[in-house]
Amino acid sequence: MGVERRLEPGRLYRAVGPLSLRLASGEALVLGFTARAGDRLVVPRTRTVVVKPLAEATVELTLGAGGAFEEARPEEEVVDEWLAASEAIAREAGARSGCYRVVVLGGVDVGKSSFSAFLANFCLERGLRVAVVDGDIGQADVGPPSCVSLARVERRVVSLRELEPESMRFVGVDSPGAVKHLVVWALHSLVDDAAAGGADVVIVNTDGWVSGPGAKDYKVALVQALDPDAVVAIQRSGELEHILRSISWRRVLRVSSPRAARRVPFEERRSLRESGYFRFLRGSKIRVLRDVPLMYSYSLSGSPLPEGAVAMISEVLEAPVVYAEASPEHLVVVVDGEVRCRGGKVEALRELLSFGGVVRILRRGFERGLLVGLLSDGVRCAAIGLLEAIDYRERAIKVRTAYEGEVAAVALGRVRLSEDGRELEKFKSPPL
Repeated sequence: MGVERRLEPGRLYRAVGPLSLRLASGEALVLGFTARAGDRLVVPRTRTVVVKPLAEATVELTLGAGGAFEEARPEEEVVDEWLAASEAIAREAGARSGCYRVVVLGGVDVGKSSFSAFLANFCLERGLRVAVVDGDIGQADVGPPSCVSLARVERRVVSLRELEPESMRFVGVDSPGAVKHLVVWALHSLVDDAAAGGADVVIVNTDGWVSGPGAKDYKVALVQALDPDAVVAIQRSGELEHILRSISWRRVLRVSSPRAARRVPFEERRSLRESGYFRFLRGSKIRVLRDVPLMYSYSLSGSPLPEGAVAMISEVLEAPVVYAEASPEHLVVVVDGEVRCRGGKVEALRELLSFGGVVRILRRGFERGLLVGLLSDGVRCAAIGLLEAIDYRERAIKVRTAYEGEVAAVALGRVRLSEDGRELEKFKSPPL
């Protein structure tokens, strides 16, 4: 049953999801837009929204399990800082032609997604055409995890999860460390798409990797590649300054993270990621794709070895080999049964074939459950799927996916999932 609360101007109120809120009277600033009498919004679990009454107002609340609506101390919230940054960006974007590019930087759980929604709503309310590029591949809101996604913002939103991806790029892993080049390429590609599509403002929400080996150089390279008109740096206590000093040639708007910002535990982050996978795997059926290239993989990119060579490899490995292929950089051997390569068998194989590259010995069926991206034109990711099986000799890839359109290429990820999106295994390098 709903409850009614009276809100006083000059005070701040914090809505912690899950809850439903209806503004019964008055006006209030809510996540960058002006809510008026009759407006309703739903705050999902893990989201917190600050309500700033612009006049005396009344709200009707329906709280879910764990939801709360409480008065916030002014020092706990940063709505005025976010408002000032949004005003500056909207003013500059509205005064120029072409697409105004904003990159949002920050660590984990500082409010990057919330600020991105705040800024999108603020600009939309001022008549600007807004697009969001979601580059947080681990905690993706717009598209599935392991993808970078683009969405148009055509109505005000409380969460970026309300947006539908218009275009995606497949990265294949939920952490950027080993695929920095792919993330930067994907962001750049989608920002260009947004600009070409007529966006006045494109907001790039980035991942939370801001410390540790490689983090600074990655974020600097990202800013260099996108060349934004403004960088919004959200931080708690100066944790971004080592990055910001290296991009001082670019305009930086520093804003604070709310002190009351909730830290999402690891298991909950994993659960959200798994639900994100399942959202895009729901309704999957098996498809067979023939003579389609397998990208980001050693397998199916070399030349099949003749039967005589396959027989010799079987003798060396003391195992039935069903397929083998080679290229200048790799040798892939598929074995029927358990893979046991003790006692220098791999070195004996190298000597036999005079091969000095990477040797991959795979068990037939090992591919089942590996995440893949289905690319409609070799660049754009139309959907994700799970590998079911590979017929190496026939070069046929069996994929479990909800997508029924044309596939120009399959991109291999580094995550193994169950059919309902649960994470089973992760790999530091291409698993096939």
